[in-house]
Amino acid sequence: GRTHVFTYWWQWIVLPGGATDAELRREVAALKARDIAIGIDYEPLVSDTCGRGVEGFWDGVPTALAAIRRIAAAGGTVRYIRLDEPVAGAVVYDGESACHWTVEETAQKVADFVRGVKAIYPSIIIGDIEPWPAVSTEMLGRWLDAYEAAAGSPFPLLHLDMDWSVLASDWPSAAREVEQLVRSRGTRFGIIYNGFYETSDAAWLAHAQANVLAYEIDGGGPPDDAVFMSWTDKPDRALPETGPNSFTHLIANYVRTRTTVTVAGTPATSGGTITVTGTIRTVGGDPVAGGTVAVSAVPRDGSYQVIELQGTVPAGQSRALIGIRTNTEGAGPGSADVTFYEIGYAEGTETTNRVPNGGFDGGVWDYMGDATFTVGPSDSGTGSMMLRIVATPTQSVGSNSGEFSVTAGGQYRMWVAVRVPEASIGSTVVDLIFLGSGEIETSRVRLYLASPAPIPAGSATVDATGAFSLTTSALDAGRYWLAATYAGNKTYWPARRRTEVTVP
Repeated sequence: GRTHVFTYWWQWIVLPGGATDAELRREVAALKARDIAIGIDYEPLVSDTCGRGVEGFWDGVPTALAAIRRIAAAGGTVRYIRLDEPVAGAVVYDGESACHWTVEETAQKVADFVRGVKAIYPSIIIGDIEPWPAVSTEMLGRWLDAYEAAAGSPFPLLHLDMDWSVLASDWPSAAREVEQLVRSRGTRFGIIYNGFYETSDAAWLAHAQANVLAYEIDGGGPPDDAVFMSWTDKPDRALPETGPNSFTHLIANYVRTRTTVTVAGTPATSGGTITVTGTIRTVGGDPVAGGTVAVSAVPRDGSYQVIELQGTVPAGQSRALIGIRTNTEGAGPGSADVTFYEIGYAEGTETTNRVPNGGFDGGVWDYMGDATFTVGPSDSGTGSMMLRIVATPTQSVGSNSGEFSVTAGGQYRMWVAVRVPEASIGSTVVDLIFLGSGEIETSRVRLYLASPAPIPAGSATVDATGAFSLTTSALDAGRYWLAATYAGNKTYWPARRRTEVTVP
């Protein structure tokens, strides 16, 4: 009841083995009865010299018109066509039968396709789908401008096919930049929400739901169009929408009533506690009574933590070393003030650390660079040492431990005891580097230094007015992000918000 457009893949409409006349009539009638518009996803490009078997290419206008007419014969009207990744196929793709066209050449060919369809069906809305970040943000801007120049008007909509396998943890902020770019051209912006290649329905749906929440809660609100698609093996079933592991359950979750949370924290003058107050309401302002709010605190100044990485030693490997990289070899750039207490490596059940001088009692490791790289007495325990790296975004350091033995096929554990202030996240990484003959690197595994895990600080029940309050457990002195999270239920969306608090 809350779905506005149902999109068919063109092959099912026109190719042998697709929809029968009876199937298509039944589905079209069901969509019309629910006032759900019909769309088609189609590959618009044509070439006699390249593009064979490449996404984005078929035979142009004729088959698009055939699909439109077949749906019309079944009693329906095609209101939308989404073009299937023409930039990715014609410009970015670099495999067999690649065309290597320019953005401008592709825009002209797509504009010709649009004119050909609209000459027969002038009211059809024709937009685009492109994969991101395979088609970069910069290229999307060029594409939208080139298409408008070729067609005489902008695309009415552009939807992103998100490659979840390569997106960094801060992808919502980067995607928000794409949204702003697209909207600045007068074009509606949409995101295709789905999972990846999870092996169970529950895992696929959980990933898809996490992507929705990451963009629309942490990222700052919904796109113009929310698109739900799956072209992988999961989930197995579309219905029922009340089932926990069905495809339409994802959509039912999306159309729940949206909520907002407010949170404020007042630290005590001593003792380390914080009095937390706030509200949970719908976007329309109604109280959400009876729900539970969980409060957590994330240290911002780099509290002591141990980060671990586990894996299997590659075949044929017998030697390795640990590398620290700040603002070099893919780390950063950014400001750094990172303190290491121990970097360790062990295999199986052993408890000894194989990394030479892993606790820095023997001084600094070998290093190159212009950042400050010093060893001094530890501020966490007596009789031990610590390594501190301080760098501006334009300074770098690369440091390696001595070599140590590893066992091919063995199960290993690497750990890093470290303080990473919020401002230093992303500047520094720790690499486990496997070595071949002649001490030449054969492969490496990277451990990213993140902020400390949130500290659970208490929970509270929302009263009839939508308000909640609690006093946290004691926290160490320092700056914190104080976060309030409402998990939501079958009726209400989840919500979360954070505020800055300093514990004296």
